[in-house]
Amino acid sequence: MISTQFIVRKIFKIEKKKSSLSYNFVNETHKKVDLSLRFVGLISLIAFNMYSYENGYTFTHFTVGLLLFLIILDLENAYFHWKFAHESKQYFLILSGTAMVIIIYILLLPVGLMERFFL
Repeated sequence: MISTQFIVRKIFKIEKKKSSLSYNFVNETHKKVDLSLRFVGLISLIAFNMYSYENGYTFTHFTVGLLLFLIILDLENAYFHWKFAHESKQYFLILSGTAMVIIIYILLLPVGLMERFFL
């Protein structure tokens, strides 16, 4: 994933931020939308997890829900960076990271490696 970001940075000439672990809100609307999505997503994940547990819980159900939650957050983040931070190309990094997570998930799911590592 780090090598993918390195390649994307070189191709699109994106400058490196000080910390990629901090919240980089573009404006106040972005902050409100992001925090609202996180709250609603967390409640939805808990409800989905409870429903799955009552109806034959499998680890795959939880990981699919978690993956969808993370994809929605990343797409929202990429949209706000694309729409409102015109001088920045950070959305390329966000989308490339999201694509890598999806590819890794698709590759690991059929093999059953995720269940072995996390259960």
